[in-house]
Amino acid sequence: MKLIYSAVFLLLIGCNQHENADDEIDRAIAEFSSKNSYVGLAISAVKGERTIASRQYGFADKALGLPFSQSSLISLGSNAKTVIAAAILLLEERGLLKTTDTIQQHFPFELKHFEQVTVEDLLCHTSGIPDVFNEEQFQNYQWQKSVSQKEFVDKLNEKPVVIQSGTRYSYNNTGFFLLGMVIEHLSNQPIGDFLREKIFPQANDPNLYYLGDSFYQPALVTAYEQGIFGSAVYEDPVEYRVVGGAGALGGNLTSYIKLFRAIFSGKVLTTASLNKMTTPCRYKNKDIVRNDQGQQVGLGIEITQLGGQLAFTRGGALNGYVSTIYHIPSSDTTYGITGNTWSPLAPLLEEVILIQKAE
Repeated sequence: MKLIYSAVFLLLIGCNQHENADDEIDRAIAEFSSKNSYVGLAISAVKGERTIASRQYGFADKALGLPFSQSSLISLGSNAKTVIAAAILLLEERGLLKTTDTIQQHFPFELKHFEQVTVEDLLCHTSGIPDVFNEEQFQNYQWQKSVSQKEFVDKLNEKPVVIQSGTRYSYNNTGFFLLGMVIEHLSNQPIGDFLREKIFPQANDPNLYYLGDSFYQPALVTAYEQGIFGSAVYEDPVEYRVVGGAGALGGNLTSYIKLFRAIFSGKVLTTASLNKMTTPCRYKNKDIVRNDQGQQVGLGIEITQLGGQLAFTRGGALNGYVSTIYHIPSSDTTYGITGNTWSPLAPLLEEVILIQKAE
């Protein structure tokens, strides 16, 4: 077994057959880390019930020399959107809402200007509502300092819809913040309690957290950002209670992969609900919704092709922590990457996957 740059690669076929791919992956990660002043990251692949690959590089805390690993806890950011979508579909299974309902039908406060916006519009990023998290749209408002959900909604109500709902894609964090409030309203419990009772147990891993409440705050590894002289400790992190359903998810690489495998394997949702989640959204004119990268948009996920195979993907970036996941249903293989430095990891994970597939 090879040991390169604090990397551990679990090989199931034999070291000699994988040696060239190993070296190529190590070079790709070394180049990425150097270019982006990356401090720590981990990559893993799970096929069926087996971990077929696992690598880790760098530090969870550079000053203390603590290594980054599969168990390093981070914020998983916008991966929360997949979990929120699953929670909404669970409520639909119970008959408490329909995704075709307007958001106002199930919202605890009055929403002005958004009478035609549906739950599905929010899940598909086609609602057209303004995004309070977008500082260009709300230049005089520090959303990071909001004191309550009501204040956030009042600020949202100051602006009309940006575009007609169901006609154009625009990535929107506010939509999932509102969906989190819908979950609380219809379930009659805090969103963290709902996730801890109804979704997290299906992953069978204790290291999953809703970071938006004070139930239990895990100790996350140190986060970094690029500074003038390389990486520096991340400054001014956002409170997770503020982002709510848009990004207050926490875990490590192992629990991250288990959570998404639980969702995509049908442990969380019925077959009908899972098919609904993984079917591309459509505009009112019936065209498929695509994001700015050309990927098809599902409910809380993206749908794409990787190495010629259908793949479901999602990622997160918040407070210096970054993560990306790909699930390939045809081979029942899930690839994940987590890191603690403010720089996108999706391109690196895609490169590693394609290197392995080229063997």
